[in-house]
Amino acid sequence: MLELMVTMAQYPVDYWRPYSQYTVSFAALGFLSFLATGVGTLSEYWVKYEYGNYNRTDLVQYEGVWRKCYYTSSIELTDSQCEIINYLEKPREGPGYAFYTRLYEIMLSAVIFMTLGTLTAFLSEVIAILTIKFQKKSFIQCSGYFFILAGIFTLTGCVLFTVKVSMEDRWWPEETLGPVPEKSFNFHWAFFCAWGGAVSSFFIGGFYFKLSRLYIEGIF
Repeated sequence: MLELMVTMAQYPVDYWRPYSQYTVSFAALGFLSFLATGVGTLSEYWVKYEYGNYNRTDLVQYEGVWRKCYYTSSIELTDSQCEIINYLEKPREGPGYAFYTRLYEIMLSAVIFMTLGTLTAFLSEVIAILTIKFQKKSFIQCSGYFFILAGIFTLTGCVLFTVKVSMEDRWWPEETLGPVPEKSFNFHWAFFCAWGGAVSSFFIGGFYFKLSRLYIEGIF
């Protein structure tokens, strides 16, 4: 990065055409998109569950695609405990096996797509930075393709997680596991952060495709 800044300083001001300003701006937006996707993927603050009745909360659980945390207390929410979700361990045979297997498969798919989205967003940002330096039409188009791909991966992961949380109570097998636990849920900041990363990736990819259409050989 330092080498790139030094190289930029060696050129006269009129060397940097308007399109070059766009590539710098898009790379900066791409970094914010990657940051939103990465932070959202790693955080456990996707959804907040509150177990208990209307006037008392016995357990609070924060859950993401990688981690979940529990807070238990009769008065104040203390004694937190967090754990990594182990996707290598499949649900065991027993009551509610089909239900737990369905949730496991959805969450496993969600974490795979979110991980692919984060890695692709990082690769997109690397290509975007190279676009500033080399200023080739092929780099501009490649940046657009990878940002769109990152958006598709991340969006798919977000949708799968949304389906899991929204449908969990409806899928609950009362005949084998008893009544549905009394709980409420609210989507938290990391969930919206991941959605923001997905949507912004699509917009940034579209900006790069628009820029590639405006590209004129010899300007860069």
